[in-house]
Amino acid sequence: MKKLVIIGGGVMGSIFAKALASSCEVIVCDKGDDKSVCHGAEIILLAVKPQSFAEVAEELKGQLNEQIVISIMAGVTINKIKSVLGIKKVVRAMPNLGARVKKSMTVWISEGVKDKNEIDNLFKQLGQTLQVKNEEMINKATAVSGSGPGFFYYLVTEWLKAVVELGFTEEEARLMFFTTLDGANSILQQEKNSEELVKQVASKGGTTEAGLVVMKKFDLENMFKKVLESAEKRADELAK
Repeated sequence: MKKLVIIGGGVMGSIFAKALASSCEVIVCDKGDDKSVCHGAEIILLAVKPQSFAEVAEELKGQLNEQIVISIMAGVTINKIKSVLGIKKVVRAMPNLGARVKKSMTVWISEGVKDKNEIDNLFKQLGQTLQVKNEEMINKATAVSGSGPGFFYYLVTEWLKAVVELGFTEEEARLMFFTTLDGANSILQQEKNSEELVKQVASKGGTTEAGLVVMKKFDLENMFKKVLESAEKRADELAK
């Protein structure tokens, strides 16, 4: 059983620890903890905030050699990790909160790692994986799948408020909304074509069409584009 040291016991670090406990000997430590636990570990997972990388790197000096270092820090490039830590084997990955229920979308890329299947299988314990060939795509994935759950939960929060304002209780609103959402997503996973499904629900002159007319006035296409561009830009800034 491989020894995996997770540095950062926050939300994602704790999720990784729980998900990988059956396949690895997992040790979790935080900033300021003794990093001698890294000795004998095959894999080091950096699950700290990117702003904390410099501090953690200082603590790790002299502790690493042939280990594979996996980083889930937004924006921090492979070259920066290699140069600061003086290592050769780096995996940069962007999972998301879906990992909590083994439905993460983890996008990743590596340098200096020979057994890529081993890394992919590690991430598959948390959900779906996508290996990309260009590191620039990691920042784009950060905007889409890394930040995506946050954008989704914000939309749900505001939508639920609107349902309550129609006159339903919060309990009734949650029952209707989440059941509707669950059913719609199940059909979408089967049929895949969202545009066609819109047509199936929105009969001409009906209630759905009336609501869609309002939605289209808000130019959602450009709104979502700007949301993703802003998130990607911030990921780029964190790399500097």
